[in-house]
Amino acid sequence: MSDPKTTLIKRRADDEEYYYIVSGQGVMTLDDEEFEVRAGDITAVFPGGRHALRNTGTTDLRFIVICANP
Repeated sequence: MSDPKTTLIKRRADDEEYYYIVSGQGVMTLDDEEFEVRAGDITAVFPGGRHALRNTGTTDLRFIVICANP
């Protein structure tokens, strides 16, 4: 079983995705850059972008993903 704090890097070919962090803290990877995220933050993943989200806290990282198709 994989580490529950790790999310594999994904690539979205056509969709835009927005991640709204509801609670917890983590690290969002966008292409080759990493950003710390916490409750209240929102990140955008544009078409063709590589991304991953990893929980770095001691509690659950909860988020809402909004997808926008072209």
